[in-house]
Amino acid sequence: MKIAKVTFAEDRSYVIEMGQEPFKSHFLSMRPFRCLEGLNKHWRHVPYPFEIHRDISADLTDLEYDFLFIWKGATDYGINMWNGIHYKIQSEGEVASSESCMK
Repeated sequence: MKIAKVTFAEDRSYVIEMGQEPFKSHFLSMRPFRCLEGLNKHWRHVPYPFEIHRDISADLTDLEYDFLFIWKGATDYGINMWNGIHYKIQSEGEVASSESCMK
């Protein structure tokens, strides 16, 4: 499932474009969220609330911040920010891989 396009520059900065599909708009806990709907869980993209320099010259932390999500049960009401998903991204040569770290 394609959710975003990331374009990297030679100076190791990047631009990210979150896709419109397959996200759906939801209003939860008094704020709008873009969500991926599953049968059992819904995944909410959580924009990082602070400035991101979008520079990966030192590490991939900025890129990780761009892909923060929280989940909730498909039939649950509201959200619980403790159900966060943080993807730990690491470089493997010319390829980046990730593993999720659920809180």
